[in-house]
Amino acid sequence: MAEATTAEAGGDAALPNHHGDPDPIPSETSEKEQQFPDLIPRVLMVTALGLGLLMAALDATMVATIVPTLTDEFQSVKDVGWYGSVFLLVAGSTQPTFGKLYTVFDSKAVFLISLVLLAGGSLTCALSRNSGSFIAGRALSGLGSAGCISGALIITAAIVPLRQRPLFTSILGSLEGVAVALGPIVGGSIASRIGWRWCFYISLPVCGALFLVLAFLFHPPKSGGPTMHMGAKIKQLDFIGGVGLVGSITCLLLALEWGSTRYAWKDAKMVGLLVAFGVSFVAVAAYQHWLGEKATFPTRLLKNRSFTACLWYGFSISSAQMVVLYYLPIWFQAVQGVSSRESGVHLLPVVLSLIASGVLGGIGASILGQMAPFMVAATVLADKVSMLLETARPSLLKALKDAIRWVSTNKAETGLGAVAAALLLLNLKRFPFVWHARVFYNIFWPKRNYFERKPGSVFKPVVTPSRVALLETDYNLHKSNSTYFSDLDVARTDLLAALRAQAIGGGLYKEYKNGVMVLLAGTSCTFKKEIKPGVAFDMHSRILAWDRKWLYVVTYFVERTKDSERKTTYQPWTKPEDGKPPAESSVVYATAISKCVVKAGRLTVPPAKFLSAAGVLNGEDADDAEDAEASEAGQGQDGWTWARVEAERQRNLAIASGFANALDAAHEEFSALS
Repeated sequence: MAEATTAEAGGDAALPNHHGDPDPIPSETSEKEQQFPDLIPRVLMVTALGLGLLMAALDATMVATIVPTLTDEFQSVKDVGWYGSVFLLVAGSTQPTFGKLYTVFDSKAVFLISLVLLAGGSLTCALSRNSGSFIAGRALSGLGSAGCISGALIITAAIVPLRQRPLFTSILGSLEGVAVALGPIVGGSIASRIGWRWCFYISLPVCGALFLVLAFLFHPPKSGGPTMHMGAKIKQLDFIGGVGLVGSITCLLLALEWGSTRYAWKDAKMVGLLVAFGVSFVAVAAYQHWLGEKATFPTRLLKNRSFTACLWYGFSISSAQMVVLYYLPIWFQAVQGVSSRESGVHLLPVVLSLIASGVLGGIGASILGQMAPFMVAATVLADKVSMLLETARPSLLKALKDAIRWVSTNKAETGLGAVAAALLLLNLKRFPFVWHARVFYNIFWPKRNYFERKPGSVFKPVVTPSRVALLETDYNLHKSNSTYFSDLDVARTDLLAALRAQAIGGGLYKEYKNGVMVLLAGTSCTFKKEIKPGVAFDMHSRILAWDRKWLYVVTYFVERTKDSERKTTYQPWTKPEDGKPPAESSVVYATAISKCVVKAGRLTVPPAKFLSAAGVLNGEDADDAEDAEASEAGQGQDGWTWARVEAERQRNLAIASGFANALDAAHEEFSALS
């Protein structure tokens, strides 16, 4: 593991990852060079992109509650499985290809073509007179949906500044999730009131409006690289892999649909389909491996066990959810005899239970500090309650049928919702305004009276817990170096807000009527060991040293153990209870030193006066603490005296000032060269 050191001075920067390579995050300088649209056009475009993503996501599940109506219309019960699966098959297999299309071709043209495909598929479905044409329309809609979903996120990144992207992308992601959940309810309501064809007609004016907005307002940024001719662009696309995968899965779906219904399993056609699936799937996998990084599905990702396990887990749990989502409306309408709208209403517990289980699962995982138990419990619960769904029979009493229908639906989706809650919790830190909430919580509700008024208390650490979100990881699935600083903001504020609260209560407010604040002047961080996704860790922040102007804070990113707060300390005068040095009793992932200044308006408050008002320094010589002989006789716990505090300050100041002087010298060097 190579050691990397980076510095931050007043702003975010692209930081090296654990192998020394820069994170693929644009710097603020490059952000200034790029011209972003004005606020009103930007809002209009993001709204249009959100509506496009909303329509694409609604198309995926809106058909669930109108399947019984379609079977009556087309007289084709045998094609029920294709109405939903063909959409998801085409959308899922072509989405990586669309990612490459947006990379090598004009993003505006690709998105507009995707909108046309989505609208064309909806029009085909609305005008279809038989099952075959409807399935073809669903396939075309799936193709357009894949382009719209990929393009909405890619174009948002092109028109929104870096600092605002998490907010807008999270809004788009929320829209997609809500649309998928509400799709069956919306579809059932439209079908029962004005007819099932309007479930697809309604997409046409929306797609048309989006087309006009983006056609006139969106101007893709120029790449600045060499222009490639059309042949070179086409060579970068993996058409063979995408088409081969679709063909392979289609053979499998045909075999599963026809087996034991239209043909016997030993029939030559069935054997041929299964053999064709196996051979084509292996051929596509070999071809992807041969292409390497140019492949639609790089095999490098499958070598990561965590990625492969999550892929299989998501595939399995999503498959179970789609079965419930598509076949429960058929049971409601065919067995219970309810309308399309009522079957959509009966699916309302799906949405409500997803929300409730998401909240409960998140709270439970926060209390336990583990997500794996909830993910395992979710699969067990979904499996058992799906078996309970099988017990629903027309001959049962109506009350029993209603109980089974509602309770089992709730519980099945609660199991699925617990999975969603676990995945949500993995990324909770990256949600909009979560960082602000963590920081401002420490400002408005600081740890009052946390520091004792005795020698040595000035070096007492404040421990702030945290956890690695999945979206914070780099391509190695390690916590990205750039994300340490957002956690550092929280830990640093936790310490300084507690000291500030005690200082104001200790009389500092009487001297400085305009209030006192602590400002950050620079940060340096060294990385020693990677932190993996989902791992909990603690940040130990304490005062390192101070001089006449600057206050230095050190923060340690530490492995969280069962007794971490009790056993792990970082004061040089205290050892853990097991007698080992701190670095051996707990893993130290990274260490950061922050350079701060205390301000009262335009006036600089001496750090010694600030700490004295907080009660952690001897108040008699606070103004001259830097030059004091530190001969006070006061003594605190662990044998600390004020003289020893001053000796420790001077020792640490040599470390802190070395860091600060190096950063200032580097800053002046740039000014001299320019």
